[in-house]
Amino acid sequence: MATQICGAAPADFGARRIGAGLYEGEVYMRGSKQVVDVLNDVLAAELLAVSQYFMHSKLNRNRGFMRLADVLQRESNDEMSHAGRVTERILFLEGTPEPRMKDNPKVGETVTEQMQNDLALEHRAVKRLNEGIAIARQQGDNASAELFTRILTDEEEHIAWIQTQLFLIEKLGESTYLQSQLTSGGDAGTAAPTGAAAKGG
Repeated sequence: MATQICGAAPADFGARRIGAGLYEGEVYMRGSKQVVDVLNDVLAAELLAVSQYFMHSKLNRNRGFMRLADVLQRESNDEMSHAGRVTERILFLEGTPEPRMKDNPKVGETVTEQMQNDLALEHRAVKRLNEGIAIARQQGDNASAELFTRILTDEEEHIAWIQTQLFLIEKLGESTYLQSQLTSGGDAGTAAPTGAAAKGG
C-alpha cells in the first residue's frame, strides 16, 4: 500500500493545484482517502442497483407487465443518475473511480422475489450511505455528506415504494396485482419514487 503523507505540497504545487490535500504515493488527492473509498463503495453499489432494476424491468416487459416494467426502468435510470453524481465527486476530489461490483445482481423469478431482492438492496444502500455521511462529516467534507444525504433520500423513497408493492401483493395476491400491471402508463400500484431520475437528475 502506498504511504500517505499529510503536510506541505511540493514547490511546484501552486502551478498545478491550489489547496492543501493528501499525497498517496505520488498521486495528489484533493480530498480524504477515506471519503473517496466510501464514494467508490457507493459507486459500485449504485451500478449493481442499475443492473438489478434493469434486469427486473426487462423480465417484466417480456412477460407483458408493461406498467411495472416502466417504473422499474425509471428506478434503474435513477440509480444511474446517482452513479454519475458519485463519479463526478470522486473525480473532483482527484480520486480514481473504481466501479467494481462486489456482488452480482440478484434477479428474482417471481415479482415478489424481485421486490424482496430490491428491498434488501435498498436497505444495504441506506446503511452504507448513513455510514458515508458520518465519515464525510468526520473528515470535514460537507459536500460529500450532502451528496450522500440526497441519494439517501431517494433510496428511502424507493424503499417506501417497494414496501407498498409488497403490501399490495400480499393483500391482493400476486396474480391480481399483476393484472393491474399489463398496461403501460401511470405508476405501478402507487406513486413511483421521485428521486434523481424523476427530478431530471
